[in-house]
Amino acid sequence: IGGGGIVIDGGFLGTTANFALTIKGGWTGTTAGAVNTLDPSEFNVSFSIVGWNGDVTLSNILIQNVVQGDVTNNSALNIETTKKIVLTNVQVNNNTDPGAGTVNGAHLDSDDGNPLTVGDVTITNSKFNGNEVDGLNVITDGSITWSGVIANGNTGGNGVTLNNIAAAPVAKNVTLTTGMFEFNDNGDTGLVIWSKGAITLQDITANHNDTDGAYLDNLAGTGN
Repeated sequence: IGGGGIVIDGGFLGTTANFALTIKGGWTGTTAGAVNTLDPSEFNVSFSIVGWNGDVTLSNILIQNVVQGDVTNNSALNIETTKKIVLTNVQVNNNTDPGAGTVNGAHLDSDDGNPLTVGDVTITNSKFNGNEVDGLNVITDGSITWSGVIANGNTGGNGVTLNNIAAAPVAKNVTLTTGMFEFNDNGDTGLVIWSKGAITLQDITANHNDTDGAYLDNLAGTGN
């Protein structure tokens, strides 16, 4: 898909924005419902979901070679909802503005400031590589649970920044323990985490970043 950016704006869709939204790629076009996870649906323009009040799920999606990010935060992929965000087999790679502008990889925001609508963020087998600035930024008031995430070679910023410090009244945890995790060769820090809850990491590689490999901070809470 080429041309201008794609925007799904719940502000223009009435009560529809209160329902769960699922974007699933990789359809084979053969057997009904058949998906090839090795051949995701590809977008070459920014993809933005904003003003949403239900869960948002993306799977089998490739966003690459975007030259102009969305209008909110210059990202190739931007999701803003008050509920959960789930990504499975999503790749946001090699997005760069050839001119004076900049393009981030992905921006996920499920922090609406309301403790009654907690928006957890779950990511599985996804990549955020080779973007012009940051690979992935996450802001949420919920827990963050990942299985297999790679963010390498984001030349102008961090590989990944996770922030759930706004979680209230109960602190929410950050857990990266299953699968392969790489945060290498980024222009700033490989992995940055700000949280009030416990931070649990396993099998993390964060090498050859221009600033730090990883920076973890849960001083604002009572986690470990």
